[in-house]
Amino acid sequence: MKRHDPKKVIKACRVSFEGNSDIETAKIVKVAPITVSNWRKLDIWKQTEKALIEATIQTETETLLKRKKKNKS
Repeated sequence: MKRHDPKKVIKACRVSFEGNSDIETAKIVKVAPITVSNWRKLDIWKQTEKALIEATIQTETETLLKRKKKNKS
């Protein structure tokens, strides 16, 4: 069984998170689409995706708070 490259898995997860399909992601990361599909099942993918979601929520929350604070000024 071939081992996966964690850096490629993380990159693929980020590319996918940006809204790319598995086919588009595979082309960017230079792997087969089935590989991206298989990587989605890995813990490293799930952990990366969770971190991306949390970072996005944090960024959006900070942006909203800044707007709210600016509007009160």
